[in-house]
Amino acid sequence: MSKSSDEPQDNNAIDVMSLINRKMADLNPALQRVGKYIIENPSESKSITTKQLGAACGVAESSVTRFVREVGLKSFSQLKIMLAESVLNKKYVEQDYDSYVYENVSAGDTVGTICDKLIYRNINMLKETRLLIDDESYISAAKAIYNAETIAFSCFGSSVIAAEEAVMRFTRAGKKCSFFRDTNSQLMTSAILSKKDVIIGISNSGDTVAVANALKTAQENGATAIGITAFSDSLLAKNSEITLFSSGNTVKSKSSVDAFENTTSKISQLLVIDILYSLFAAQNQTKVKKHLEKTYEAVSHTRIKN
Repeated sequence: MSKSSDEPQDNNAIDVMSLINRKMADLNPALQRVGKYIIENPSESKSITTKQLGAACGVAESSVTRFVREVGLKSFSQLKIMLAESVLNKKYVEQDYDSYVYENVSAGDTVGTICDKLIYRNINMLKETRLLIDDESYISAAKAIYNAETIAFSCFGSSVIAAEEAVMRFTRAGKKCSFFRDTNSQLMTSAILSKKDVIIGISNSGDTVAVANALKTAQENGATAIGITAFSDSLLAKNSEITLFSSGNTVKSKSSVDAFENTTSKISQLLVIDILYSLFAAQNQTKVKKHLEKTYEAVSHTRIKN
């Protein structure tokens, strides 16, 4: 996977379990065993050596060292520190879960505390998204959009925000876009797409069946399917020709798989759309500028003139 590395990445604020989960699909079998063991045994993993971890996974010690590099960390020590923080945060979440009213916001939090918590979570979300950027995937997606006659979108819930932002941006840039909030309309649209078109599916979990099915149907008709999701092993990712990864963990409890909708994930999805649009516009500056001027003129009469 090709990464842009012009600037050093700050991984210290990123949840390491989330990072490992997203890298798993790109690792070879030996490294996947290391990742699976760490995810299933974080408490034990934070207290053992590379040799012990290798033995527990049935791989060579060198594979553990390579695993650390592949997930984007500087050293095994950094991995252990981040695991310790992750384990501590997980205990905190489980202990205080019943008092949460909105993700990690508690009923007794002050305005200042709520503000600090949400800013912290959103900043971390953006930083983690940066770590997931794959240059080649974005270049391929921008090229597909350039060649497309129509860009169709499929999504639900808070992901609609990213889709509507994308429709506005790419329409202004001269691309014909199609987006219906209705499930059946999205599926019917996917059925009439062709090899000249692109469909973009957006889902944090990647397990929204209707969205994944829309991409599958569109691909069967020859359209290019682009998925935006937080999970590489999701149904949406499997049904996508090109996958752009966003960041966003769902808060889970013992009694419910998805107790809260991951509302901060929309910030990451918007960043993915922003990057994709910016790349497209930068590569097609002259044409995009002309379309921006034409679309501005089309709505200029709706604005108050000084």
